[in-house]
Amino acid sequence: MVPAHWEQTPLQWYTCVEYVDFPAGTDDIVRFGTFGRGIWDFKLSEPLPSATNAAVSDFAVNVYPNPAPKGAVLRAAINAPTAADFELLDLKGRVVAAQKGLQKQSSIALGALPGGVYVYRFSQKGKMVKGGKVVVR
Repeated sequence: MVPAHWEQTPLQWYTCVEYVDFPAGTDDIVRFGTFGRGIWDFKLSEPLPSATNAAVSDFAVNVYPNPAPKGAVLRAAINAPTAADFELLDLKGRVVAAQKGLQKQSSIALGALPGGVYVYRFSQKGKMVKGGKVVVR
């Protein structure tokens, strides 16, 4: 038997915000409202720390196809003076694929990864230079 309070629990939605456009002359404040946890204001006077902010300026990469079908081979078009290492992580932070020494046009086999969202990161000399996400369908 299901307890009565379970039937009264409201539906919950989770949202990820990746981009906020501020019109000129605004205060650059983002307000997030939550159900039962209050309202949160964030002043965005400086860029938030992220993989793209930490990226080395002479490192550029394009990972495709995205979204990728199951069993596909990802292609990485790397524009960098030195080789890079690649890691693909699931949303629990576990490394599910990795390759070292990628240069120029590289292929990354996804194997039998289940469908879902994955995070990738490229590093050079042990420092992360670029990151992003890829969807496997």
